[in-house]
Amino acid sequence: MEFAFTLLDASQPLLVCFVIIIIGKRWRRQTPLFFVSFWQLLCRRISEKVLPDNVNSQQAVISGALALSILSLPIIIILFILYYFAQYKWAFDVLILFVAADFAFVETITSQSMVALKNNKKQLAKDQLQKIVLRETKALSELGLIKANVETYALRYSYQVVTVLFYYLLFGSVFALFYRLLYETALTNNIKLTRYRRYSLVNYTIVRLLVYLPVQLLNATLLILYTIKAPKRAISVMRSKVFWALEGSSTFTTIGLIINRKIGGPIMLDGVKKRRMRVGGNSEPKIVDFYLVKHAVLFASLLFFGLVFAAKAVLQSITF
Repeated sequence: MEFAFTLLDASQPLLVCFVIIIIGKRWRRQTPLFFVSFWQLLCRRISEKVLPDNVNSQQAVISGALALSILSLPIIIILFILYYFAQYKWAFDVLILFVAADFAFVETITSQSMVALKNNKKQLAKDQLQKIVLRETKALSELGLIKANVETYALRYSYQVVTVLFYYLLFGSVFALFYRLLYETALTNNIKLTRYRRYSLVNYTIVRLLVYLPVQLLNATLLILYTIKAPKRAISVMRSKVFWALEGSSTFTTIGLIINRKIGGPIMLDGVKKRRMRVGGNSEPKIVDFYLVKHAVLFASLLFFGLVFAAKAVLQSITF
């Protein structure tokens, strides 16, 4: 009986997760949420004010850390106070997660880019994708556009939906929003750009550590689901150093394996060609593979949150 009540209590956060995922898949939007856009603008304005002339100095690191604290901590403290006094906490959770797990903009842009590519409108596909990626899209071939859309969708879904909801299940909606603010700051003041290489070091390190566990668990779930016929290959991937790296190469390796396509390769970034390892399958991706990846990460994330929910319920029953 006690275990049944524990499951009933724990089911509410899981239901909230499913509602947020469904809203994100069904809702389409041509622009980011106002709060997200405002936060990105605030990050850019603050960096313009506090970033020293010598962008590679230790002062740049300190300035970035202080700016991050000044931006995020007041908002989180206010939200904690509001959450404490909220009568319907589940409604407060939905409202916060509507912002924290927002993915509609990326969903819309990547889908439109692929539709344009399917209709042989390559320039439109490039222009659409450039709205949400740092890499330069003007020189991308059709194959390069497919890879870029697949990689962007898989990574952003892992970071903006899966990681957010994972920390919501563990620590609540306020912490989930705190992570999303850190992530958006890292995305705006991107460490891959020379200007922010030192300034964003603290923020980037925190974000990489926070995304590591949920992303690796999602990748493991994907491998278990989609490599049942080739368990030895899945085990070999999980044993490799690439799979356990802090960078996004583990996600590329997993996605490439389940669709049996090559992912990765060189990209143009900040006017410089960056070489990356090619991982995954043996053949090049096609347009249809983008939609396979969308369905794969959705199904795997639903199963993943179900497992997290069950594990949390069991632990709570043992504790109490």
